[in-house]
Amino acid sequence: MTSDPVRIGAVMAAGKADGEVLSAAPDVSFIVGAYNVAPYIAEAVQSALAQADVTVEVVVVDDASTDNTASIVASLAEQDARVVLLRRAQNGGLSAARNDAIARARGRWLAILDGDDIMDPVRSRDLLDLAAATGADIVADNYERVSEEGLPLGSTMIPVGREPFAIAVDLAAFIDGNITFRKSRRTFGAVKQYYSAAFVAAHGLRYREDKQLRNEDFLFCAEALKAGAKLVVSSATHYKYRQRRTSISYRVSVAQFDAMVAANTALGLAKFAAAAPQDATARARLVPSVARYDRALNSGARFVTLVERLKAGSWRPVLGGVVADPAMWPLAVRFGSEMVARRIGRLAAPAA
Repeated sequence: MTSDPVRIGAVMAAGKADGEVLSAAPDVSFIVGAYNVAPYIAEAVQSALAQADVTVEVVVVDDASTDNTASIVASLAEQDARVVLLRRAQNGGLSAARNDAIARARGRWLAILDGDDIMDPVRSRDLLDLAAATGADIVADNYERVSEEGLPLGSTMIPVGREPFAIAVDLAAFIDGNITFRKSRRTFGAVKQYYSAAFVAAHGLRYREDKQLRNEDFLFCAEALKAGAKLVVSSATHYKYRQRRTSISYRVSVAQFDAMVAANTALGLAKFAAAAPQDATARARLVPSVARYDRALNSGARFVTLVERLKAGSWRPVLGGVVADPAMWPLAVRFGSEMVARRIGRLAAPAA
């Protein structure tokens, strides 16, 4: 159950009574779930407000932050009527916050923006033009990783060629771009989409509200693709993905993996792949993609369980588990070597 959000922002800032008819719907509503991102939230909101040649609103849901995230956004809302702040009385997790924002949003497109990321001013115009040219229900672009300080880290989601390009991504390709623990030249795991608000409303799409989930973006987009949405992704790197040293994205617990496995079961991709009315060629691609995803997710869950036991000092069960399960071998080689490298790095670091 979600708490009733307290609304602050566009209506009050414009001097209108709550419930009064607002101006025409903006082109884009930015959906921002925010929790303890005070050092970054102003820059994120301002990058949304700075979008060129489109009309926007920025709907920020503060998920009961314990820092001054909400007060920063409230100040921005007082200065700019396009900013809306919703405040949750209790922390409900990113999915619940985004659902609150979607329920409030008025835009023709719903754009996902994390509270610690930023965008180039041309991003929205480029993506809306791409949607118009391709008839897409969902559009997204490449992202460039940046440091906490906003400096480029030299890596992108999709390799950048000499010329920009766009690709249509069906459900099979989207699933293959989200395989757990797999290194790939092309991944869609952190892509931030623009969704047609009409499509979202027509199919009643909402984020799965489980605070343990770490793949809520995948689940939401997969639901849309199951419902028949067309997704087109551009190679342009107009989204800046801030890679924070304290980010939870890179630390997944057993409980979080269990939640992902449960959500995947509820999503029903295997059943959909086998029974969906589609052409034989598409089905031939989708069935093995789903099988690969399921195997990787379950292998990841087992591997994380072994890592938790290793941290607790249970070496013998861990070694036996790895030896007995061939699916663990590549994960043990990859992540075991990374743990050793980190240990060496800590030992070699000069004393403070």
